[in-house]
Amino acid sequence: MADKTTVELLMEQYGMTLSTEDMCSAIGRPVSYGYQRFARGDFPIPTFVDGRRRVADVRDVAEFIDKRRKASS
Repeated sequence: MADKTTVELLMEQYGMTLSTEDMCSAIGRPVSYGYQRFARGDFPIPTFVDGRRRVADVRDVAEFIDKRRKASS
């Protein structure tokens, strides 16, 4: 059986969109990191507002994680 991709793993755990709390958990940062970076306008993952919540597409979060993993190798 082939290994699951980062997108597949994240989708199983969080679904198609990740809340601020889920994004920060997935990248190993405290939620306060997310709020501070949103306020400064430099959160490293593209996000959008859905109703009253700031969320990210699972594919963008997976791409960020994969790029970080590749850069650290």
